[in-house]
Amino acid sequence: MMLRNYTLGGCKMSIDRAAGFGILAIGLATALSLAPAAVVKAQVVLQPDSLQSGATTPEKLNKQIRQGAATQQASGTPAARYGVYTISWPKDAAERDQLAGYAVAMVTVVTQTQAELPLKRAYLVTPDGKETPLRQLNSWFSKIGPKTLTYTQLGQFRQDAFYTIPGAAVSRPGEVRLDFAINRVGFVLIHLPTTAQDLGYKLENPAPGAQPNNAVLRDMIKREFPGFPLPKL
Repeated sequence: MMLRNYTLGGCKMSIDRAAGFGILAIGLATALSLAPAAVVKAQVVLQPDSLQSGATTPEKLNKQIRQGAATQQASGTPAARYGVYTISWPKDAAERDQLAGYAVAMVTVVTQTQAELPLKRAYLVTPDGKETPLRQLNSWFSKIGPKTLTYTQLGQFRQDAFYTIPGAAVSRPGEVRLDFAINRVGFVLIHLPTTAQDLGYKLENPAPGAQPNNAVLRDMIKREFPGFPLPKL
């Protein structure tokens, strides 16, 4: 996605997405599993988001996950589950309008417990507690190879998914949370707003009932996330 180009020391950069991740220490999850409730809520350790340039590829995402595993190893305790995200915005106002004001969020989770997948839902939560589900476009599963740092520190079961997210909501206070199939609800993946950037156009709320043009949405995902499965819209 080519949004706004900035020249720094003669190098051109395209700033076009926000990314970050959240983790929950397995020691905390183990302690909470002894509580009477079958589903628990616990504090998530969040890392700040950052602006990245260029498309999100499998290689780039896998590197980010490995970095998360290294960070977790440094903490001294494996994680019960891990989440990482990338949000990509329309390249210009025309594409924004074709997408009805939505952006695309790619969400990846890794867990130690296979039964926690698939994710039950991803949703926006506003400061007043209102919840808005995010539309999942597609999803796929994989296993982490053994004898890797990701396997030992984050888990062996992985799910990736694309969602649409209201673009304007990303710039307002709130959270994006995940509910796993079992054990964990309210996993805070993103604290909103994300890092501000100049997109070159105004973010607007989608009109009630409005949905993105499917062809434009697929083209955007193909451009911004090359190498990942495209949704069948």
